[in-house]
Amino acid sequence: MRRVGCGVVCLAGLSVVACGQLIGLDDFKPAVGTGGADAGGAAGSAGASAAGGASGSAGIGGTSTAGVGGTDVAGAGGSGGKPCTKNSECDDGKACNGTETCDGNFCKAGSAVDCSGIDSTYCAGTCFETSSGPKCQLTAKDADGDQHGDSRCQEATGDDCDDGNDKVYTGAPEICDGVDNDCDGKTDLGDGLEPVGMPIELESIQSPGAVYVAITPTRLAVMWSDKANALQALFLRTYSFAGVPLSNVVRISEPPAGGGQTFEEGSFDLVWTGSQLLAGWVDSHLGTPQAFIQVVDDSGALVGSNQPVGDSNLGGGIAVTATGLGNGAAFTSTSGADGILNLVLDSNTDGLTPRNPISITGSRLVVPAFSLHGGQRYLGFLERRDPGYDYHISLMDGSLQPGSPIKLPFTITSATKSATGVGLFGDSAGLTAAVSAADGSAGEENVVRTDGSGNVNCGPKNIFQGTGVPIHVGGFAARNGEPYVVYGVLAAGSLGEFYLAQIDSACDAIVTKQVSVPQHVISPYGEAVGNGEHAAIVWLDATSPPAKVMLRTFGPNLSD
Repeated sequence: MRRVGCGVVCLAGLSVVACGQLIGLDDFKPAVGTGGADAGGAAGSAGASAAGGASGSAGIGGTSTAGVGGTDVAGAGGSGGKPCTKNSECDDGKACNGTETCDGNFCKAGSAVDCSGIDSTYCAGTCFETSSGPKCQLTAKDADGDQHGDSRCQEATGDDCDDGNDKVYTGAPEICDGVDNDCDGKTDLGDGLEPVGMPIELESIQSPGAVYVAITPTRLAVMWSDKANALQALFLRTYSFAGVPLSNVVRISEPPAGGGQTFEEGSFDLVWTGSQLLAGWVDSHLGTPQAFIQVVDDSGALVGSNQPVGDSNLGGGIAVTATGLGNGAAFTSTSGADGILNLVLDSNTDGLTPRNPISITGSRLVVPAFSLHGGQRYLGFLERRDPGYDYHISLMDGSLQPGSPIKLPFTITSATKSATGVGLFGDSAGLTAAVSAADGSAGEENVVRTDGSGNVNCGPKNIFQGTGVPIHVGGFAARNGEPYVVYGVLAAGSLGEFYLAQIDSACDAIVTKQVSVPQHVISPYGEAVGNGEHAAIVWLDATSPPAKVMLRTFGPNLSD
C-alpha cells in the first residue's frame, strides 16, 4: 500500500491554504446556465372547479413556482426574480457562482464555475474565491467520512488507502482486524500488536514423544504419544478452541505384539479431511513395521478399526490427506539401498489403491508432507544421502499419480550438518517450504517459496533468530494468505521456546514473535496448523514432570 500526504482542506479567509492541487479557471469547463433560480413562474393552467391559483413569488436563489389553475381562470404566473434596472444591482461579487445580470428588469443567475475535475471517481473539485479570481481546488473524496481523502485521487493528495472503511487512513490506530489500518503496508503483528492468548496446558503425560493437532469447524483434535504398558501408544482427544476438553481420551494405536517397538517419535500425522479426522502412523505391532490409518469422527470417537496400508520402515514417516477421491496416505519404506515413498488412496469405490511410488537410488526418503494450493495437490519429502539432504516436491495429477520430483535449492552437503525438521504448505501465492538444519550447537531455518509449477520465487533465506538449534514445527497461512512459519529453538538441556515468523514475498521474516514460555524444556516434535479462521500450535513441555501437552490458539488475525 502507498503512503501519501495530507488531503484535508483548510481555509483562512478567502485564501486557499489546503494541501491540495490549486488549478486556475482555464483547467475547467464553465457550467451551462439554467436560468431557473430567479426566473418568474409560468402561468397556471385552467382548472375544473377550484379557485384560481396564487402567483409564484420571486426570490434570489429560490425557484418561483407557477400558480395552480382555478375553475375558469388561469392562475397568474410568478412575478420573476429580484427587480433591477442594472447589472450591479444583481451581482453578489462572488465569482464561483458566476456573474448575475439584470435581464428584463429582473435579476438572472450567472453560470457557476464547474470544478468537477479530471478524476471524478476518486476526486472532488471545489471553487474558492481568491483575490485574483475564482480558483478550483481538487481534493480527494472522503466517501467513508473519516476526514481523510481517497489516496487513489491522482490529481490531489489523499492519505486514505481504503476509503470504504472509516477505521483506515494514514496515522490511524492499528487494531486487530486483519486490515492495514494505518496504511503502512504492515500486518497487525508487523505493526506491533502481540499474538493473542497464552499457552494452555491440555494433558499430563509420562513419556514425552510427539504431538499433532488438527482443526475441525467446531473444535481442535490433538493426538500425542505416551507410555501404555511400558510401550509407546497414540492417544487422541478433542477440545474447544479455548482448550476445554470436549471428549474422552481414546487410544488410537494397537498394543504391540510380542513386546516389539510400536513407533518412533514423530512418525505419525493427523488431519481434518472436511468431514472427519484421519490419523496415520507407522508401528510394528504386527511384528514388522507397517503404516496404518484410522478414521475419527468430529466428536473424537473412533470410526471402525485401524487399517494397514503397506509395509514401511521405522523412522521414515507418514503423511495423511483428504482428496476429492477419498482419503490418502504417503509413507516411506526401503528396498535395499533405495528409499521409496509409497502412496495409497481410498477411492471410496475400490478400497485402498496404490499409486506409483517415488524412488531415488541410494537415498532414504523421509518426512513426507501433503499440501494443497489452488486445487492442485503436492507431496513434499526429504531425501537423506550420506552425507547431505535435499528437499523435493511432486505435483500430483487428477488421478493423484505423483509427477517427477522437483528438487528445491535446500541442498545440505556438510557431513556435520543435519536436517532437524521440514515442512510444506500452500498459501494464496503458492507454496512455502521450510527446512531446519543444525551444525553442532548452531543452525538455520531456511525458507523457499515457489509458484504452482514448482518454480522458485525466492529463497532459500535463513529466517532463524537467536542462538541454539532450530527445529521446524510447521506453518500455515493466516488471513489474506499471509504465510507464517513456526519453529522451535533448542539449547543445552532441551531448553528453548517456539517462534512464529511471518514470511514476505522475498522469503524474509518481516516479523517474529515468541509464542511459548521462554527457556522451558521442550520436545522438538510439535505442530502448527491453520485454516484461515483458526490457528493452533501444540508442543510438549517437560520442565516439571510429568510432561505437559501444551496448546496456543489464535484467531484469523493471530492477535484476536
